[in-house]
Amino acid sequence: MGLISFVCIAQPMETQYLNRKYQLTKKNRACFVRKIQKVNDTLFTVTDFTKNEKIVMNGSYSLIKPMIENGEFQFFDKKSNILASGHYRNGIMCGEWTFLKAQKYSRL
Repeated sequence: MGLISFVCIAQPMETQYLNRKYQLTKKNRACFVRKIQKVNDTLFTVTDFTKNEKIVMNGSYSLIKPMIENGEFQFFDKKSNILASGHYRNGIMCGEWTFLKAQKYSRL
């Protein structure tokens, strides 16, 4: 019985800083932080956070330039609750998506 070993080399993570319109900006002007992890030549995982480190979005892309969504996605509210989840294929929403309506609470 032989042993097979695999060496996993972590790909570097890229950090981008985005303004309110999700355009690239400088760190000190950013409203959002985007973390991009290259998994392989055709798969990138992307996570967007507020500058206060609250998750906004997590998803998979087949390309980063231009950004083409391809895989599972989740979108979050200000309390990190899932607002929507589903699948993209070549930049187009496909299959079944789940949308959770934000509830408003009022005091009586």
